[in-house]
Amino acid sequence: MRIKLLLSFIVLFATGVFAYSPAASAATLFISPPSAEVGTGDKLTLDIKIDSEGVGLNAAQAVIRFPNDILEATGLDKTGSAFSFWLEEPNFSNADGVISFIGGIPYGVTGGSIQVLKVTFTAKGTGSGSLTVSDAAVTASDGSGTNILSKTVSASFTVVPKKVVPPTPVPAPVEVVPPPVEIVRKPVPTGKLPVKPALKIQLYPDETRWYNLTSVFNVAWELPLDVTGVTTALNNQPNYVPPKKSEGLFENKAFPSLADGVQYLHVHFQNNVGWGPAAHYRLAVDT
Repeated sequence: MRIKLLLSFIVLFATGVFAYSPAASAATLFISPPSAEVGTGDKLTLDIKIDSEGVGLNAAQAVIRFPNDILEATGLDKTGSAFSFWLEEPNFSNADGVISFIGGIPYGVTGGSIQVLKVTFTAKGTGSGSLTVSDAAVTASDGSGTNILSKTVSASFTVVPKKVVPPTPVPAPVEVVPPPVEIVRKPVPTGKLPVKPALKIQLYPDETRWYNLTSVFNVAWELPLDVTGVTTALNNQPNYVPPKKSEGLFENKAFPSLADGVQYLHVHFQNNVGWGPAAHYRLAVDT
């Protein structure tokens, strides 16, 4: 019945001047590309084309069948088609897994890759399958509508599970702890040991409290004129006394972010007499 419709369609153009070429069973209707591999969720775009083998043609029809458990037709595009008239507009049915069309042109056209229709699918399942051509005909522009189709070429495809590319890990920011600024001065000698440092921490102002934040923090102290050196330590020992080895002369120092729990900061001064008593500061963090 569809072939009869196509022949009726050709009669509409029979009153014109035909680009005559000897009719022969030579044309091939094929799907391009002939094979493809895509991932689930990807688009698969195929072209329906005709190789006329040098014979002028002016109409064609076909039914393209596809496995609707793997592919879902999502679009038909006539842009660039050699056909300008459609007895049956290109259409698809995902329920039946078919695409069909009947189209033509009022003059003859020849070529090895005549564009008919572009089809777009979405891969919805995994597996392999074929797009097959049936109920097809290609008519010569000979005034009689001779069917010159000699063969059809199907296309095969494979849908594989889409590769999940893990996001590129974002490197953790490098924590920068600036070194203390060295103070250069002439100390004032004294006859007694230096005082115990009075520590001030803006981020953790109350050593009796727990804090729910952590960051690089700065510790400051008043530096008496007799002090010639400072030593510090940060650990989990409440009464730890840092080694009696000066780190230099400075009135504040930055420390790295604290882990959850209780830690203690220790600072003591040196002067011309020796090392004074160490200050101990409780730091409690629970983030």
